[in-house]
Amino acid sequence: MFREFFNFLPDIAYLKDCKGRYLWVNRIFLEFFGKEEKEVIGKLDSEVLPKELATQWQASDKEVVSFKKTIMKEERLGEIIFETVRFLIPLGEEEVGIAGYSRDITLRKKTENSLKEIEGIYRTITENVSDIIWSADLKFKITYVSPSVEHILGYKPEELLGESVEKVLSPYSWEQVKKVLEEELLREKEGVDKTRSKTLQLEHIHKNGSSIELEVKATFIRDHQKIPTGILGVTRDITQRKQIEKTQRLAQLGKLIADITHEVNNPLMIISGRAQLALMEEIENEEVKKSLKMIVDECQRAKDIIQRVLEYARPSKGEFKATPIDRVIEDVIAIIEHQFQLANISIERDYAPDLPQVYVDEKQIQEVLMNLLVNARDAMPKGGKINIKVFCEGAFLRIDIKDTGIGMSKEVLDKIFEPFFSTKEKGTGLGISICYNIIKAHKGEIKFRSEPQKGTIVTILLPVLKKDG
Repeated sequence: MFREFFNFLPDIAYLKDCKGRYLWVNRIFLEFFGKEEKEVIGKLDSEVLPKELATQWQASDKEVVSFKKTIMKEERLGEIIFETVRFLIPLGEEEVGIAGYSRDITLRKKTENSLKEIEGIYRTITENVSDIIWSADLKFKITYVSPSVEHILGYKPEELLGESVEKVLSPYSWEQVKKVLEEELLREKEGVDKTRSKTLQLEHIHKNGSSIELEVKATFIRDHQKIPTGILGVTRDITQRKQIEKTQRLAQLGKLIADITHEVNNPLMIISGRAQLALMEEIENEEVKKSLKMIVDECQRAKDIIQRVLEYARPSKGEFKATPIDRVIEDVIAIIEHQFQLANISIERDYAPDLPQVYVDEKQIQEVLMNLLVNARDAMPKGGKINIKVFCEGAFLRIDIKDTGIGMSKEVLDKIFEPFFSTKEKGTGLGISICYNIIKAHKGEIKFRSEPQKGTIVTILLPVLKKDG
C-alpha cells in the first residue's frame, strides 16, 4: 500500500538509510532521472544524480541526521527548481532512515516572478498617474489608495488605509454610493450584466474640510468563481473639464444672444411704442386702457430679461478700485431695509473690526449682494432673519449671508449655478449665474450651504487688497 500510494504521486519520493544509500524510490524518481531501479537501490546520491543536485541532496541529508529535524528547501538542477522536504523515519528498533519527496516548482516560480514583474509595472503606473486609483472591500474599507490622493484630497495614503470610503464623501454622496452598491449586488444575484462598471459624480471632502466634485468609475474585484470580493475604482478631478464645458456653453449662449437680441428687441420696441401712442389718446374703455398698460409693462419686463441675459453672456470688465466692503453692504441695505421690514424680515450685521479693503467693482458687488439678499427674502415668505457676517480668512475677506428660510435640497444646490435654472415661477434663472461670474472675475469664490427647512448660508470670498497696492 505504501509503495502503491507513493508511485501514484506526481512528485519524486524516496527512502534512504542514515548513510544516504537508497532503499526505495518511486516511479516518478526513475522516470525523471532516466534510471532503472537496480541502478539506484543501494547507491549514494553521487552515484545516481547529476553532480550539481547530488551535492545539495547530500548536504541536506546530513543536516536532517545531525539536527534530527524536518527541513524544507529549494534546490536547483540547471533551470529546474525543486521544493524538497526531508524527515527522519524509523527503519527498525534502533535504526532510522531519511524519507523525502521533491516537487518540480519551476513553472510556479516563473509564474510568481512574472506576477511580481506585472505587479511592479502596475504599481509604477498607479503611483504615477494623476487619478486616484483605489480598492476597497465590500464594506467600503479602503485596502489600497495611490499617492495621488494627497494632491487631490490632502490625505497621505497611509491615513486612509483601513478607513471607510465614507471619510472622504459628503453625507449625500455616501448615501448615493451605498444605494448603488446595493443595486449592483442585486443585479449580481439576478445574473444581470456582470462585466459593467459604474460612473458617478460625487462630492468629496478634502482634508481641510472643503468640498470638491470628482468623477468616480468603479467595478467589482472578483475571485476565480467570478464572485465579487471587493471594489476597484478610479477617481478623477474633473474641475478643469467642467470649467471648459461651462466656457463652451457660455460661448454658445453668447452667440445665441447675439443672434436673437436684434430680432427680439425691434418687435418689442414697436409693440411698446404703439401701445404708448395709443395710451396718449382718450380711451373711454377702461379694459382696453388696462390691456395697453399691461402690454407696455410686459414689453419692459421682456427687455429687462434680455438685458440680464446680455449681462450674463457678456459681463462688463468693470471699474475696479480699493473699496471698504462694509460701506458697500450698508449702501445695499439702505435701499432694501424698509421693504424687508414690511415683510417682517430683520437684518443683523456682524462686522469684524479693522476690515481691510478689497479691490472690486463696487456696482457689480452691489448687484451680487442685492441679488442674494432678495433671494433670502423670497425664501422667507412668513418673515425671518438675515445675518451678515464679515471677517478675514487668510488672504480673503469672507462674507457669510445666513437666512432662516425654507432652504434648498441637494438636487437644487447641484444646479444652482446653471444658467436658466430657477425654482421661482417667474424667475429667469440668471441671477445666481451672474453672481458666480462676477465673483469669479474678482478672483474670489461663492459657495452655498443649505438643507430643507434649515435655511441657507451663502459664503463670498474676495481677495484682500495688499498694502503694497
